[in-house]
Amino acid sequence: LTITNTNQAPKVNITAPTTFTFASDADISFSATASDPDGDPLTWTWTSDKVGLPIGTAQTVTAKLPVGANLVTVDVFDGQAHATTTVTVTVRPATAGIHEGPNLLLIVVALVAIAGAGAGAFVLSKRRKA
Repeated sequence: LTITNTNQAPKVNITAPTTFTFASDADISFSATASDPDGDPLTWTWTSDKVGLPIGTAQTVTAKLPVGANLVTVDVFDGQAHATTTVTVTVRPATAGIHEGPNLLLIVVALVAIAGAGAGAFVLSKRRKA
């Protein structure tokens, strides 16, 4: 009679985030649950396809990610087998503040309407280049 100890791979499921679009300065929290049928201790590794190093090595991690679509993967390892799952989060570029970008043109137009053409000419001369 031969008894062979066969390892069973863990199972993993991402539970956070529950929204998938973030501002460029956001701290994004990722979390997952995992189980191992053999009861083996698990190690965690979170990666993003746009970041060279792991973004975390715990069940829950927080990271800032680069602008664009980021494919985030969690890898759970029981010492013999891996389980992975992914989520895609999108990071939006920073939006223009009130004193820059298209909003500045709206301010100039409003000042021209309120103060008249003389004040408008002065304000237009102060407009930043895009």
